[in-house]
Amino acid sequence: MSVGELFVIYGNQVESMIRQLIEKTGALDRLRPDDRVMIKPNLLVSRQNWVGINTGPRVVEALVKSLKDRGIRRITIGDGSGMGYSATKAFE
Repeated sequence: MSVGELFVIYGNQVESMIRQLIEKTGALDRLRPDDRVMIKPNLLVSRQNWVGINTGPRVVEALVKSLKDRGIRRITIGDGSGMGYSATKAFE
């Protein structure tokens, strides 16, 4: 993958789409099982329908599964909510 490339994956099967994207981009190729990984999902406000500015929980779950499938176990999910809302509330 070079700088400026854009990959678009269409569908509604989130886990499959994440795996396709990882394969096409090689995004996880340099990671080793003993690496630490931090996922910042962009949770700005807790929303029940998970649309708009938030990363859907299914996307984060699929990414975690892909990391674990590569033997990576030291995974942290963290965020700092914006716009005056509690990050803890956003994770709910």
